[in-house]
Amino acid sequence: MLTRLPAGALKNVAALTSARSSVANGARTVPRVRFASTSSSASAAFESFATSRAALASATALTVGSIAWYANLYGTLPFIGEVHANSPAEEGLHPPHYPWSHSGLLDSFDHASIRRGYQVYREVCAACHSLDRIAWRNLVGVSHTVDEVKALAEEVEYQDGPDDNGEMFMRPGKLSDYMPPPYPNEEAARAGNGGALPPDLSLIVKARHGAADYIFALLTGYRDPPAGFEIREGMNYNPYFPGNAISMARVLFDGLVEYEDGTPATTSQMAKDVVTFLNWAAEPEHDERKKAGLKAVILFSALTAISLYVKRFKWSAIKSRKIHILLVTHNVDDLLSGLDDLTTAHLAFPLDLTYCNVVRKLASETEVCDSVLRDLLHHSSRQPCREWVARCLGQMTDSNRADAQAELKQVIAESYGNKTLWTTDWDGLQLKSLMPKPTPVVSSHSNLKRKAHDSQPPSSKKTKKSSVSKHSAAHALDPDDAAALNRRAARFQREHDIERQKSSRPFGTHPSSSLHSPYANSQLFNKTRSGTPAAYDADNPDADPNVPNWDRFTIVGTSQEIFKDYLRLTSEPKPEQIRPYHVLQDTLNQLKKRWREKATYNWICSQFKSLRQDLTVQRIKNEFTVTVYEIHARMALEVGDMVEYNQCQAMLRNLYELGIPGKVEEFTAYRILMLLHGRNRSDLNLYVGQLTDRQKADPAVRHALSVQRAIAMGNYHALFDLYMGAPNMGAYIMDHFIDRERIRALMVMTKAYRTVPLPFIQNELAFESTAAAREFLVEHRVGFFQNPNAKDEEAVFDCKPASALLAQIYEEKYRKVQIKGAV
Repeated sequence: MLTRLPAGALKNVAALTSARSSVANGARTVPRVRFASTSSSASAAFESFATSRAALASATALTVGSIAWYANLYGTLPFIGEVHANSPAEEGLHPPHYPWSHSGLLDSFDHASIRRGYQVYREVCAACHSLDRIAWRNLVGVSHTVDEVKALAEEVEYQDGPDDNGEMFMRPGKLSDYMPPPYPNEEAARAGNGGALPPDLSLIVKARHGAADYIFALLTGYRDPPAGFEIREGMNYNPYFPGNAISMARVLFDGLVEYEDGTPATTSQMAKDVVTFLNWAAEPEHDERKKAGLKAVILFSALTAISLYVKRFKWSAIKSRKIHILLVTHNVDDLLSGLDDLTTAHLAFPLDLTYCNVVRKLASETEVCDSVLRDLLHHSSRQPCREWVARCLGQMTDSNRADAQAELKQVIAESYGNKTLWTTDWDGLQLKSLMPKPTPVVSSHSNLKRKAHDSQPPSSKKTKKSSVSKHSAAHALDPDDAAALNRRAARFQREHDIERQKSSRPFGTHPSSSLHSPYANSQLFNKTRSGTPAAYDADNPDADPNVPNWDRFTIVGTSQEIFKDYLRLTSEPKPEQIRPYHVLQDTLNQLKKRWREKATYNWICSQFKSLRQDLTVQRIKNEFTVTVYEIHARMALEVGDMVEYNQCQAMLRNLYELGIPGKVEEFTAYRILMLLHGRNRSDLNLYVGQLTDRQKADPAVRHALSVQRAIAMGNYHALFDLYMGAPNMGAYIMDHFIDRERIRALMVMTKAYRTVPLPFIQNELAFESTAAAREFLVEHRVGFFQNPNAKDEEAVFDCKPASALLAQIYEEKYRKVQIKGAV
């Protein structure tokens, strides 16, 4: 619907009055249409206001109700914290805030801590406190397996019945039964605790102000009362309990329980575990709720993006559809107010909505009388003027919009005043503010200075944005300027030809005499021998004077030092600090000799980085450069320096793409293994899909692809055979993820077997010895053996207790892959 233009916007009252009378006289011969908005605008405005206020009030009430319901269910709000209705203890010490592992928006419970917490509850707390809202089945998959929970439930007998004889009977517990209370009723509980009723712990975390922090502080807050503080008999001093006196005695002491996983059972550890367990008991759906919330956020984000896309690219077309006006209204008031109620059924000729809005704006901001507006809207012969206005709007940019709009208003006003509004050749008219500015002709030297000045960063983000927009607007090419486009295409073609010749240049010629020397690719700014920068190649008559010839700024080193430590460049490199090509060759030979003599890697690495730096600043890209990076990459693999290896691998990939020969297949295999290490499946599939049949036939690449196939199919037997026979230095990369695959293999083996001899594990998982296999199992907390005191060759691995832990260890240790120095 069109934006309403008030009639008061027309400033010339006299002209408006005369126009109204003239239109009223002419209206006798034309059918009139009265719009609803002219007679009931006040009531419609009040109704719209009341409707908007009612909608705002409803949305506010819905939001407040949703927040209150969320707080009632879960007790906390993101970024706010506890919102329990319980008032804090007036006399109790406020508990400190502890960093619980599940307190984040996307954090889950520590399930190992829940298992330990249940052990503390069972051995310490269950003697007095019940947990009547938790069934045995709730523990399945959270802290225990199904078999473990069944065994725990069967230890308790429950009364059931009646049987066929009508009598009650006792039976072992089932997964559907709830955990038994310690007392049959409240009276028995009070009698057994000196008149005090131990609370049920199912919702204790939600029922206390401070939640988990309060329970933890209460369990660990027992201490001697301060001087002058009297404690009644049978009470215990605890500063976190209201009144500082609690009838429950301290129950947690160091070493009170013996954890199954070997965790030290300190007081704080036991308190932390049992509080985590009680927190889970109060909200068993905690993890699933956060998963559902994350899915909902992703879903609604996707729906929002889709909605924005549909609005931007689908519904925006409706705004530019052409409408038709059926009749002429009798005065300007009817015309302006009636525009708000126009529909496609009322219209008789095409009219662009954007154009109509512009005309309305012009009528409100200039002295153009209402007849201009009427003529523009109601005469189908004014189509060229409308098309010209729409074309001018489309050519406006942020930098020239204000000037162009002002000039547009002035042109329309002058045309109307001269009575040439309908006779002007609008197709041939061009606004001065929209004409492309000619590019000034400047010298090459000043052009370089201007470019250097433009390359300086702006002082602020705001300045940067404005400068970019102005620059793009000032230097935009006219689409009709074919000559400029042809010159630009020729310039890029020359640059492309130069880049194409990089990989086939001979060496040994002076950099200033040939474009094909190993130094001819320098991109660094330097000074020529004459001391002045050359803007373009004077020998080439087709060279563009606005494009500098970077190949004239090549650095040629003069240093004769064989060894030089690596220092990061902080200024323009100087030739006397850079080693020339033949010295760099001697340096590489010496470094290889020192490496065979067992030199320290840190020194070798520094020398190689310095060597690479000298190659880079001189733009030397040839087989020697490839050899340097390949040797350094192998040394980094040998010592496990993945930072330097990834840098070398990235540079080698660029050099190979330039067509420079080297050990392409060898490092292709390394890259596949690195992608397997990072589990980057999308990049791996894309990279493997680009390999040629000749590359896949190479032994190293074929081995890497076999490793990929074995991991994807879970064929650990084939995987470890490939690990033992890895060509070149592939085994060094596989060392980084072989432990992860051993855990995956053990997960499969423990599901298939009940017991496995340790020598079988050694041979199957490619351990060097049975002692190494035992050490690996113990290190990963799965060293369960039926005969733990036997020799390694006779040890038998117990698969049942290790099965559940292996999946947990895999999630904790190997789910996230961190690759140092990844490029």
